[in-house]
Amino acid sequence: MNASILPLYAFCALLFLGALQDVFTLRISNFVSAGTFLAALLFVLLNMSVGDWWQHILSFVLTLAVGTWLFTRGLLGGGDVKLLAAAALWFDLWQLLTFILGVALVGAGVTMAAVTIRLLATATEETSLRALRRTSVPYGVAIAAAAIWLAATSYASPTAIPTIEAEVRSD
Repeated sequence: MNASILPLYAFCALLFLGALQDVFTLRISNFVSAGTFLAALLFVLLNMSVGDWWQHILSFVLTLAVGTWLFTRGLLGGGDVKLLAAAALWFDLWQLLTFILGVALVGAGVTMAAVTIRLLATATEETSLRALRRTSVPYGVAIAAAAIWLAATSYASPTAIPTIEAEVRSD
């Protein structure tokens, strides 16, 4: 197996773990965010030329800066910001736009599902309005879904990284 693809597996597994944590606890552990960051960093170092590193680092810095601003306004949780920035390190600037759009689209669906579940769980209109204001959204699901999809479609194709079959044939 090509060692340069191992960080992709770790990246996807950690994102999936972060999404599960967020669904069940509305928290994303620092272990998941740090592991995601390290997997992305390792992938960039192993698979990108030095001249391309700056785009990935800038993606991380921009996402962390905007995410921190959103956190200070109460619009995004701290765990979401850390996971979003860690995942953004995986992508260059062009891919970052696709990633953020994917997070927004999946996040809209997750938000609608969370609101619907909350409204169905409440009995009266008055309690529904109060419950609606308190609805927490596990946005880690949207971050993980968009990042896994984009990473898999961008880097796991047979032309992007040599496959196991190609390695066997070359031996």
